Amino acid sequence: MRVGAAVWSVAVLATLALVTVIQQGSVASRWLDAPGSAEAAAPGVAAGASGAGLTRPAGGDAPLPRACALARDERACAAWVGARERPPRARAWARAVLCARNCSGVGSCDMHTGVCACAAGWYGRACERLSVRACNGETDGLWVASHCAGECDARTGFCYCPGRVGVRPLPDTCQPSHLSVDAFAALGLRPDPAAPGLSPRDGSEAVPAPSTAEGRHAALRRVEAVTRDLAARPDQRANVLARLWYGAGPAGARAIRVDGERGVPRTVGARPARAASAGAPHPEPVYRRISARGTHPANALLHAAAPSAAGPTTDGRPAWCEADASGEPAHRCACVYDGMHGALCEERHEPFCLNQCSGHGVCAPRGGRCECARGFFGADCSLTTEERADGSGRAVVLHAQHAARAAPRSPRIFVYELAESSTLLLELRADKRSCAHRFFDAANRTVWSSYTYAAEVLLHEQMLASRHRTAVPDEADWFYVPVYACCLILPVYDYVGPGPWARNYPMRPVSAMRLFVDALAHVRGALPHWNASGGVDHLFFFAHDEGGCWAPRELAASATILSHWGRTDARPDSSSRYMADNWQSDHRTDTRAPSGRRWDFPGGSRAMIGDHACHASGKDVVLPVFAPPDKFEASPWLRVASEVARAPRARAVARTRAELSADLAAQHADARVRGAPSPPADSGARRADVGSLNATLSRAHPALVAEVMRARRTLAYFSGNLALREPLKYARGVRHRLWAAFNRTNGWLLTGGRGGQYSRDLADATFCIVPPGGDGWSSRLDDAVRHGCIPVVIMDGVRMPWEEELRFGAYGMRIGQADIERADAILRAVPDERRVHMRLAMYEVWTRFVYAGAMLGADDFLGAGAPGRLPREFASQPALSALRLALGADGGAGEPRPDAFDTLMMALHARAAARRARARLVEALA
Repeated sequence: MRVGAAVWSVAVLATLALVTVIQQGSVASRWLDAPGSAEAAAPGVAAGASGAGLTRPAGGDAPLPRACALARDERACAAWVGARERPPRARAWARAVLCARNCSGVGSCDMHTGVCACAAGWYGRACERLSVRACNGETDGLWVASHCAGECDARTGFCYCPGRVGVRPLPDTCQPSHLSVDAFAALGLRPDPAAPGLSPRDGSEAVPAPSTAEGRHAALRRVEAVTRDLAARPDQRANVLARLWYGAGPAGARAIRVDGERGVPRTVGARPARAASAGAPHPEPVYRRISARGTHPANALLHAAAPSAAGPTTDGRPAWCEADASGEPAHRCACVYDGMHGALCEERHEPFCLNQCSGHGVCAPRGGRCECARGFFGADCSLTTEERADGSGRAVVLHAQHAARAAPRSPRIFVYELAESSTLLLELRADKRSCAHRFFDAANRTVWSSYTYAAEVLLHEQMLASRHRTAVPDEADWFYVPVYACCLILPVYDYVGPGPWARNYPMRPVSAMRLFVDALAHVRGALPHWNASGGVDHLFFFAHDEGGCWAPRELAASATILSHWGRTDARPDSSSRYMADNWQSDHRTDTRAPSGRRWDFPGGSRAMIGDHACHASGKDVVLPVFAPPDKFEASPWLRVASEVARAPRARAVARTRAELSADLAAQHADARVRGAPSPPADSGARRADVGSLNATLSRAHPALVAEVMRARRTLAYFSGNLALREPLKYARGVRHRLWAAFNRTNGWLLTGGRGGQYSRDLADATFCIVPPGGDGWSSRLDDAVRHGCIPVVIMDGVRMPWEEELRFGAYGMRIGQADIERADAILRAVPDERRVHMRLAMYEVWTRFVYAGAMLGADDFLGAGAPGRLPREFASQPALSALRLALGADGGAGEPRPDAFDTLMMALHARAAARRARARLVEALA
């Protein structure tokens, strides 16, 4: 009997634990709606202006919190809302650990692990080793953007005017189109065998035409011979550079040295005076195009006497590098390096750093790295130490003003310090518009970036400043590992890469994969938590085109992958038509890491990736793409939010069912054409649906009713690359077929890039087509929801953002790829009342597709110690002002709406609860 009772007890415990797993959000067990299915239940609409009290969890009496509207697992979501503000409890603590040699004064110490975060140009355990990033690398072809006819900052690979390093940029878009052969060789440039070579100045045939194979080989031989000669004669090399940079002879050459530490030519002492204008073209043949982006005559950039393929062209005006405030230069270069502005890039403004160093440090002059005040550390200077009351040591804590200092919200997230895979890459980006989601203008106002992969840095910044953050790893539910793989791919390796992929260097995602391998090695060695859990509580963000397809196999097997690409094939192939992004190409040769280390590929890169799905349903999470405010400025939901704020207590006028049916029929009559399917008959089921809709609308605000009932001129809309000149592999051929089937169909608008018209187009379309991206993910579902345009997904086996967290069928639909040619008939057959239901559902969830918190609180991290340091005019932009109202952040009645970050926290809370429940089940069965 005792044995039987024990077995029975274990069985009961196992059953209870299993029920808990199901209730607490085991997403894998709650499969998605069938493609094209429509959920009959209408979304809830606010009883008041805020919309609080929508529906009730199944079997419960309490109203469903607004944060859980249309959540797929309502119970798990409600549990998350209830657990967010857990009462304070006895806290664990993390002991501070010192770093070797105080990081040699060129780095900051992560006191969680005792590992140095080195500034650009240094690496090693104590930042004691130099990391040279020469602009003109020995293996670089003409495509590399760092090619520099001026003076190189060998810490970062940035190009400047000679003698003005750190002062006047000579960026990749401002390079000479031609250089004399001796100058080309003196700079250390290497010609690209496939590129045009020498062009004789006098028109003679001494050098064969570079368009022929014989000409290209002759050009290569000539440059190689001059390079060998100058390498053996350093004084002559200095003479050549002096003439190129300053128009000076041997006397000027004495000011030029090859730095013994870095091996890069540099100016020593004061910059020589301005050279006289050239009287005649340079006698040497010139090498065409110093780099892929070189387009300007050298005498408009370096100095008036510089060799130019066209002779003197400056009309007496100074060149860019020799100009001063008294004269207009012959050409102006863009101030693309962060923190620079002005007519000659001579003025300075705030560069980008994570959370602008939290008010406890300053951003380094070119941005990316925080120089923390004494006693503070971390990627954003948000960590410090304090002596424990019992005298047992110093503990690592968040700074006093941090939102999570007292007690972090659930789920609690620990953020690793990983400078080599994150902030170092920000230091090495040679364009302030790249990598980050924001930068500053000349007046220190925030400017939102259109960089495609901006969510990568944004999410890290939000994690660091979030109320969910904990500085104590032992109390964390999740561990976030920041890796800026997209920033590595573009622009960092586009500027100073290990070498072009066409010359047997790794494909771009292969290099990025290797960056994740380094990050994983650090995580495994720095703290015990990956090894303790097997990695199931670790988060990695793969924001590039194909998401987690090329994740290292060990990481993909256990960690949670965040991405924009929910492709579920068990053994996917590379979907990119861009050769440099073919991650299936096997690479085995050691190469250079951004930090200066060497990367190896044991067994080859293909074996390191292995065979796994890009997205594992129930484990991984698909996130929306970051969109700057101008991408949704015409959103009708913003207009509704403004009108609700002006008249919060207004109510719609009740109508009879017949009146509503007539209104619905009138809304879309102009979208129907001869031969199209008739709307569904007025069946009993349809009459009930109309009646339910009428009851819902009668409780809604008139502004919302007017919007969801508004006639839209376009039936189906798509804007983007229509694949007219693309191979069939591009976007799985879906765009080719859409164009062939519907480019002349009434009510369809298939068009190329629309620029500023895009947001208005979305707001005036009923259905928005969501085909695959050209090389992977697409942001078009996010764009559609933000504009109340019903998303129509046409990509089989790919999960959309939040599709596994929300009831997608309530606001979107799917059409199988096999049914593309039937899309017009399918869309026209959707009843008008169903369209209105779906718009109402989108109204409830649209803020989940906006990183609103990141935009509305973009300088809250400055804290009380720096009031007014950065202006907040950006927050008065119409789109952001209305977004604040839409979130209910200005004191409106009821509960604020969740944004994208909140929705991720909801998903992570459910997964953590399910993980704990599974652990209890295993323990009970043991």
